[in-house]
Amino acid sequence: MTIQYTGNDFRIGLIDVGTESGTWGGVTNSNLEQFVKVIGGFKQITGLSGTSGTLAAPAANTSDQDFRHMFLELAGSSSGAFTYTVPDSEKIYIIKNSLDHTVTVKVSGQTGTTIPKDRTAIVYVNGTDAVTAIDSVPNLAIGSATITTALGVPSGGTGKSSVTAGSIVKGAGTGALVEIAGTSAGQVLKWSGSTWEAGTDSGGSGGGSVSLTANDSATASGVSVVLDPTTTTGTGTIGLSGTVNMANVSGVLPIANGGTGATSPTDAGIVNNANTSLQKVVSNFQIDPSGGDGKLFFGSATSNPEFIKHTINSNGNGQIEVFTNNTLRFAVADVAVSFLQNIGAAASGLLVGSTGGRFSTIFLVNQPNVSSDKRLKNNIQDTDIGLDFINCLKPKKFKLNDQEEDKFHYGLIAQEVEAVLDEKNIDKETFAPWLLSDSKNPDSDQSLVYGEFMAPMMKAIQELSDEVKSLKEKVKSLEEAN
Repeated sequence: MTIQYTGNDFRIGLIDVGTESGTWGGVTNSNLEQFVKVIGGFKQITGLSGTSGTLAAPAANTSDQDFRHMFLELAGSSSGAFTYTVPDSEKIYIIKNSLDHTVTVKVSGQTGTTIPKDRTAIVYVNGTDAVTAIDSVPNLAIGSATITTALGVPSGGTGKSSVTAGSIVKGAGTGALVEIAGTSAGQVLKWSGSTWEAGTDSGGSGGGSVSLTANDSATASGVSVVLDPTTTTGTGTIGLSGTVNMANVSGVLPIANGGTGATSPTDAGIVNNANTSLQKVVSNFQIDPSGGDGKLFFGSATSNPEFIKHTINSNGNGQIEVFTNNTLRFAVADVAVSFLQNIGAAASGLLVGSTGGRFSTIFLVNQPNVSSDKRLKNNIQDTDIGLDFINCLKPKKFKLNDQEEDKFHYGLIAQEVEAVLDEKNIDKETFAPWLLSDSKNPDSDQSLVYGEFMAPMMKAIQELSDEVKSLKEKVKSLEEAN
């Protein structure tokens, strides 16, 4: 090959050294003609339609190719926002958008830059994508520029060359701003629901408000407001801010107006929401749940309240439940409680905490008293696991997540215990020392009941004791034989 068209962004033919004898002049002249197009050539790209078009990729020859022209005009009839894909060769274009819609000039697979309808832009292809070549201009000193007509709203102006003294202006879409001028003293600017207009204040009609503020947060005493019934219509509010002295206010403010309806509530007095007068408690306070569940609410929230609920369970006995955020936090049924010092036998099986809400530390004076009466058990058998099982366990030391203290704990890993159960073919569903927080979900949190490992450990010790005893007897026999 004697002419190379690669290695340059404009695909100009480069003659290999010592080749093209007798023809290099023609090739050179063709190249110069293409350079003219690169420097200042104009090409109108006509017949564009639809929503996309492509500037043909450069060919490996010196023929007239559209992509080499400096100035391109895009013409035709587009059906929507138009995308024009150009080659990725580094080049500056001046592009005039004569289509019916905006045009996005880009390299294939990129985002490009947008040219509005009827606008001309300088676009630079940087080898990757088409970008705006000029994205800012120096600040224009308005004093040195002459604008012969009023600057329109679409161009950031008001559309007016002057405004009447004392008037205000309001928006009018893309047209010139509209002036509003008062016609009589005392008029106010009013919102009609769709526009601002000059009008007369109706003295509070429509729910207007009047606010009285004490100067410098001082005490406002003896303030009076007089409304003219001939000009005041409708209803409204009078707001008082600062410190308002109510010592000399006469009369009793009823509940309907935010008061209590009484001049001297007793310490035991409460307000019943269904009445307009103060309700009093003079002895016991009782919630009668005979018509359904009885609840005592705290606070004013209705979506996630805190309350104490009294219900009648299936046995016909009472039950107290404490809720926060509509979630049961504590429940006591059929128990005798004396400052949490004694929970009667009726509470056997009562749960303290849950798999999802465990206590961090329990402080005790004595060892826990665990019921072990034979009469409370059934299907009693000798333990079937001992030394062999214990030898398979892997005691570990570890630190707990989300604990402030930086100390090691000693124990077992539930997943490793589970592996031993599988290895020894022990039924996990009947092995109480190993638990899933959700028995139906094998991926739920696992836990261990450490106390239940004592029996297998005792069995292991007994087996070791038997082995030691046997070994001692063998040693004694050997000694006597010698």
